[in-house]
Amino acid sequence: AAAQQQQQQQLQQQHWASGHAATMQTQLDATALAAAQASIPMESGTSSSSSSKKDASSVLGILQQAQSNAARGRAGVPRTSGAAGGSSLSSRAEGSSAVAAMPDAGHAGPIIINPWEALLGRIEAAAAAALTSNSAFATEQRRAVEREVLETLPKLEARRAAELVVRVHSTEGLRSEALLDGIGRSLTLLVPRFGSPDLTRLTAAIAAWALDVAGDVDESKLRLSEPLRGFFNAVAAEVSLRLMDVAPGDLARIASSLASLGLGDARLFASIARAAVARNDRFLPHELVALVAAFDQARYYQTSLFEALAKCLKTHIKDTAPKDVVSGMRLLAACGIRDEELGKAVGENLPRRAGAGGLSAEDFCTLAWTFCALDLHHDKLFRAVFRALEDASVVATEALCQLYEIHLALKAFHQESYGAYELEDGTVQILREHY
Repeated sequence: AAAQQQQQQQLQQQHWASGHAATMQTQLDATALAAAQASIPMESGTSSSSSSKKDASSVLGILQQAQSNAARGRAGVPRTSGAAGGSSLSSRAEGSSAVAAMPDAGHAGPIIINPWEALLGRIEAAAAAALTSNSAFATEQRRAVEREVLETLPKLEARRAAELVVRVHSTEGLRSEALLDGIGRSLTLLVPRFGSPDLTRLTAAIAAWALDVAGDVDESKLRLSEPLRGFFNAVAAEVSLRLMDVAPGDLARIASSLASLGLGDARLFASIARAAVARNDRFLPHELVALVAAFDQARYYQTSLFEALAKCLKTHIKDTAPKDVVSGMRLLAACGIRDEELGKAVGENLPRRAGAGGLSAEDFCTLAWTFCALDLHHDKLFRAVFRALEDASVVATEALCQLYEIHLALKAFHQESYGAYELEDGTVQILREHY
């Protein structure tokens, strides 16, 4: 009997809870309907039928919104405002979207806004306005976007931050010195959080931007602002700590960026050279050529690094692009790194590949000049160079000067083999006068 009495009490409680929930739902629906009706202004009796249809549509939209809110309340889903949740641009830029409820007369659903795409759109619009108009509105629009970029940049994760800097640099209307200094100032303390690929993109973009701002100025006369100098010093310090972890191609690009601005001391480049030599088998030929070119531009000479380049070119001569071979040979000639086996490999492979359109006549002439500078000789190569120059309709001034020096070297040291294709006296006279 006690068990039956307890069961009856439980049934009565469930019945009461169910009735209470129904009563609350009725009150919610009535409140929503009253609010919707109160929000609609009364119209005069002379209103047109089109106005009545518009009002009916508005009532329907508001009622649908009220019913949707009531349904979420029944399901226990909290209602959030547009500013709730504290989500920043850095979290939503990864592909999620902000949702803003913006009902109008015929639409009560949410409008999806991607904050990252919205920022990029504002950047493009401000840049276009700056290029096409000098009005105060365009100037203020550009400054507002610059402020937004500087405020957003430290909040983004590393990949997005690097991408944002690259996007802004590629937008001509925003490529100002003030914005560049602000970016350098914002990112100096954040350099350690960037991975190798992102740090490389960031450094290359800011270095190119600095050169654009400086204009046509000699490297020795280039003066960087304190924020930029602080940023690049932070990059150099960070790279020196992770030399063995930076990808070979990234290491070459960072060294090139620093060298283009006349930055990086002897200690840094010596450390880069040791790390590159220790991992030279991981470098692709064009990556090692680019790294050695950075050393040449920075005027730092490391014998072991240049010898590693000669070994790399010799091993991968069949897979290396002809232009990279010419660049590598020019670098070796400038530093006097002579390798007879490399010269033989280049002489056997390059004439055939250059004849298929892989090299211009000027590049081919430069290759022959490096052979003369290194006291290397390959008769097949020199013959091919002379034929290419004869077929060329126009030859650059530097190539004509190189051709005259090639003629003198062959005539002085390889007279027997050179006699079969020696330049005519009239051509030599013209080249001498030009030289």
